[in-house]
Amino acid sequence: MNMIRIDKTAPSPIYRQVKEGLKRQIFGGRFRTDRPLPTEHELAAELGLNRLTVRRALVELADEGLIHRVRGRGSFLRDPRHAEVTASAERRTRTLAVICDTERLDPQDALYYYRLFQGILRADPSVNVVYRRYEGAPRKFVSRLNAEPDLDGCIVLSQVDQALFRTLMKSGRPAVFVDCVPVTGLTGADAISYETESSSCQAVLSLIRMGHRDIAMLVHTHLPAGQACGQPIPLNRSGARPNAVAAQRLEGYRRAFRETGLPVRDDLVFPVVPWADSAYSVTRGLLRGHRVPTAIFTTTDSVAIGAVAAVKDHGWRVPEQMSVIGVGDLGHFCTPALSTIRMPLEPVGETAVRMLKERLDRPGLPPRLVSIPTEYLARATCDLPREGGGR
Repeated sequence: MNMIRIDKTAPSPIYRQVKEGLKRQIFGGRFRTDRPLPTEHELAAELGLNRLTVRRALVELADEGLIHRVRGRGSFLRDPRHAEVTASAERRTRTLAVICDTERLDPQDALYYYRLFQGILRADPSVNVVYRRYEGAPRKFVSRLNAEPDLDGCIVLSQVDQALFRTLMKSGRPAVFVDCVPVTGLTGADAISYETESSSCQAVLSLIRMGHRDIAMLVHTHLPAGQACGQPIPLNRSGARPNAVAAQRLEGYRRAFRETGLPVRDDLVFPVVPWADSAYSVTRGLLRGHRVPTAIFTTTDSVAIGAVAAVKDHGWRVPEQMSVIGVGDLGHFCTPALSTIRMPLEPVGETAVRMLKERLDRPGLPPRLVSIPTEYLARATCDLPREGGGR
């Protein structure tokens, strides 16, 4: 039997942690009806707990109809038909927590998370979905989760806090990590990521085939303290570092130049804070420069929308005088229609729920990393380079 994880610092009572751990193993098919469960003595010794604590957990499992105690023989699962009905009832009332932080709920990101939530909600109408905002120290946050006895598992959205990953995985709480970086830090966990390097390469290749050579890139990142986000300082001189998601798209940009035998334009790669107003300021700065690019590739649609607004306020037209491409397929209200890289958000939400339910039903499954392909969509914000090129 796999060790049940016990956190003696958590607010949740120890006996309840034992009970929930046994329930997960029961529904995961770890025990057979013709063989007794581990005895009170065995469980207490294995978990390092008082026998009375273990007994209380077993008594409550019996009260819930999952097991029955046979005098002189031990505790057994109920009749398979009874256990199946009980397990089905348990599955119908499963509660999954979606974890995200306050920054990720910024209005400029709202559509991205709305679509993910729609996929999560429609995956299984019988599942109860709750939202838990990630804030404070990781250990305290996870302890609060562990204090919720009816919470079965978690879907973690777009986090970069390695301490949260480690603490949540150590707690034994089943979780699926969606669009979290770096993915390499999630060894041993179920994770879903988007593959955007190839589609980013295709997007930039489409611009090169149109004749563009001065193609700028706006890379979302967290800028060093004190750096004005409105100053167009190249990434390689800024001190800013893109996260793994943005770095993947940057590699696609560079790959497009290499595949066509053109010099990589790192002098035209600029960091921005991942919001439209930052992209607006940087783009206005580029438009006032000595050599103005003919196209801008960005790492998110929010950044692209900020760039489009800056071009328009400069008195230019998109795409006649500046081509712009985003990532995310979220620029539905952008005029003209934004060329972008489509990310299948609703299906990703559904996949996250399916993976989490599979993990709950079969705890012994090996960790899974699912990479979701994306595709470039050429819409109305790209055209041939303007006459005169870089001015």
